[in-house]
Amino acid sequence: MHRPSSSHHARLQRHRRIRAILNGTSDRPRLVVFRSLKHIEAQLVDDVAHKTLAAVSDMSLKLSKEPKAKRAA
Repeated sequence: MHRPSSSHHARLQRHRRIRAILNGTSDRPRLVVFRSLKHIEAQLVDDVAHKTLAAVSDMSLKLSKEPKAKRAA
């Protein structure tokens, strides 16, 4: 069985602690950003209605040869 590393465990604890405080509403949605080594994705989430309002990824853009920081902008 795979045992998560201590850094992974610490990240999950941070995530739970922050998510206990932050909530997105339809008036002010929560911005979720996921960064991998190659790509970046973002979502706007309404936690009250449990819905994703909008989502975008740099994979859908035609800037695939640009640096990640420029694609994120």
